[in-house]
Amino acid sequence: MQTAWPGTGNIEHQSYLLDSGAAISVERVSIAVVVQGLFEQSDSVGYDAVLQYSLLRDIYGADSVTIFAENYAAAIYPEIPINDYLSLRSWIANTPHGLLIYHFCDGWPEFEEIFVAFGGGKIVRWHNNTPPWFYAGNNHNLVKRTVRGYRNIVGLLQHRDIRCWVNSAFSGEQLNILLRRNMSADIVWPGSRILLDAPRVPGEQPSTSDYDDINILFVSRIVCHKGHQHIISLLDLFQRRIRRKIVVHFPGRRDPSLAAFNKSLDEFALNSDIIVRFPGEVTDQQLGTSNNPHVDAVMIRFLLFALPTHRT
Repeated sequence: MQTAWPGTGNIEHQSYLLDSGAAISVERVSIAVVVQGLFEQSDSVGYDAVLQYSLLRDIYGADSVTIFAENYAAAIYPEIPINDYLSLRSWIANTPHGLLIYHFCDGWPEFEEIFVAFGGGKIVRWHNNTPPWFYAGNNHNLVKRTVRGYRNIVGLLQHRDIRCWVNSAFSGEQLNILLRRNMSADIVWPGSRILLDAPRVPGEQPSTSDYDDINILFVSRIVCHKGHQHIISLLDLFQRRIRRKIVVHFPGRRDPSLAAFNKSLDEFALNSDIIVRFPGEVTDQQLGTSNNPHVDAVMIRFLLFALPTHRT
């Protein structure tokens, strides 16, 4: 099992990609980054795919790397030339020795049939799938989607010529249990702009409008499995211990189909002693103009490893 950060522009990363079992030419690399949906602001799968595309493009050049999506909102990614599904089929037909990197969500049967038959290099990027019990009391359709995701990834990886990139050692171990064999998946940590940021000067403090408050930022969709209530509980305890006001910011889109969960989360926030803010879905630019947080928080309850995907 190999481990890699998602791109640094160095020779080691290039060798890692070229040695990953892909039948591609060093002189003329052709890579397709594929994700079914790129239409949400706060989607970690889409974010990882776009950042991965950008890093690979910087390494191999814009002519060698292409990103494709079935459903996408160009306005969310104005600087990314997203190509549609018909263009993907054309790329596959005309690039028999290229490399396909497929960011798996919960299954895309139409594409996966073509993906399995492709004769070039094939990598599935597995972001893990949400366990069904998180939604059991809120939305039965989402329960079915989570179960379908596990079944589809197991079926896809029965094909031994498909390599897999997981987002943590935990996900790799989980995959081995699901497959009932040692997949030897490679670990590629989740994409995060923090990895690209210039290091902060030692001793430098984040600037805030009110230094007496400790600001915590957690960017994600507002859904059952992201751990919002756990963060509130932890910060409630922390505030009592340090005796300083804590403000936690939860930018992200709510799911209207989770009415009971949304109501319970609002009540949980109101009953806490910290200040909890839900600004809704925001853009990268809006995050960049907000007050700098003292801490970027991540608490996704079933991954064991995660990185903040946004940093102001």
